[in-house]
Amino acid sequence: LSLPGSEPPYSRPATSVWRSRDFLACWGLTALFNVAWGVVFPLRNLYFREPWIGLSFQQIGWLGFVRSATMASVPLLFGILSDRSGRRKPWIMGGFLLSSAATALYLVSHTYWQLVGVTFLTAVAFIAYNLNVNALVTTTLHDKARGRQYGQYRVSGSIGYALATFALIPLVARDKTYSATFLSGAGIYLA
Repeated sequence: LSLPGSEPPYSRPATSVWRSRDFLACWGLTALFNVAWGVVFPLRNLYFREPWIGLSFQQIGWLGFVRSATMASVPLLFGILSDRSGRRKPWIMGGFLLSSAATALYLVSHTYWQLVGVTFLTAVAFIAYNLNVNALVTTTLHDKARGRQYGQYRVSGSIGYALATFALIPLVARDKTYSATFLSGAGIYLA
């Protein structure tokens, strides 16, 4: 906050945010992350109901609780740790790597408790990535157009998810073992 009429010393010229290399990197990473998530998430619950997994609806609900509880409790800790480290990129890349590993783990996790662990890992990975990329992107925005530019950035996630839904899910859903789903998701996280 600043006094009306005073220009803060850190203000930047109101040039296009699309000229910022950091903004474009954040935009691309968010789109990519959401392509992978868009491949895995919609088919994951179907995987849980397959006969070789055989989770009940109640167990699937508890997995949702594990994800929600993790998403509610871990961000503050990760925010403090990433602020202390003073670097965002290792957290973002770590989030991508852990997302890839955790997504691949779905293929070998066939019991409820194994899936609880994988669900926890995917939530932790999302927090590591998302918290830090959102903190980084805010440093690339111009003071006079912050809302509009952040809105442009947030659209990237929707574009990624939509791309996965319309282009990739029809292809990977043909594989009844779900290998294509989880391996393509893991591969996209590594891209």
